[in-house]
Amino acid sequence: MLSRNIFHRFLLLIIIGIVSPRLSYTQTQDFLTTKSFTTEKQTGDCEDSKSHNCAHIKLEYFIVKIPSNKQAQKMINSSMKNEMLVSVVGKEKPKNVDGLIKDYFDEYKKFKSELPDSWQQWEVERTADVVYQDNNILSSKIFEYSYLGGAHPNSYLNFYNFNLQTGELIKLSDLFIEGFEDELNKIAEQIFRDENGISKDEDLNKAGYRFEENKFKVNNNFSLNDEGIAFFYNSYEIAPYVMGPTKLFISYSAIKNLICRDGILNSFPMN
Repeated sequence: MLSRNIFHRFLLLIIIGIVSPRLSYTQTQDFLTTKSFTTEKQTGDCEDSKSHNCAHIKLEYFIVKIPSNKQAQKMINSSMKNEMLVSVVGKEKPKNVDGLIKDYFDEYKKFKSELPDSWQQWEVERTADVVYQDNNILSSKIFEYSYLGGAHPNSYLNFYNFNLQTGELIKLSDLFIEGFEDELNKIAEQIFRDENGISKDEDLNKAGYRFEENKFKVNNNFSLNDEGIAFFYNSYEIAPYVMGPTKLFISYSAIKNLICRDGILNSFPMN
């Protein structure tokens, strides 16, 4: 692969902290395992570092196996498949991975036919992983790095949390008491300001951040673990590209009065 593509993969590993399908199994708990797949393909003359005709794509994804709860297994796998198959080039969602790759290559070939002298190599790497699994919760992420022309590459990181008893996606309203929003935003904003050196009275817009109506608000892109909840804002979501993505971690102890006592977090320590 081109030296630039090697650099891109190295950069991807830094950001995440992390040509036939490759399969592997990972044991997570006695009742749940994951099976991983990797598909990697390219078109054009990608082996030549001076080539102006190359498109490369790599997909890494997983399925869960829960023998004792086939319904939850089906719902989790269906949800993750639905997210993994989002079109790379803005087309209608394909039925499978082969369709996703075909649409991507077709778009690149169309681009090259219209601008044959354009020196441009396209790169896409989309990875799905399990980041936490315990206490009837499965937290997973999908990370994508892409360069489809333009001034710079782009990336995003989205999280998906599942109730292992039901297979349903976990929403913030499943975790907290009714009317939690204002207090959660207040606590989160204080942590956000402290971590980013923004004083209590400083205008968020003037500090370089863009929130609707200039009011801090948590988003719905979060992960869960034994210690707390982490919110993740992708590049451009609340700040310019140059400022990068923003991560905000809140310990359960800081929001213990908001946690629903008969909810899925009731077994976590709140100290």
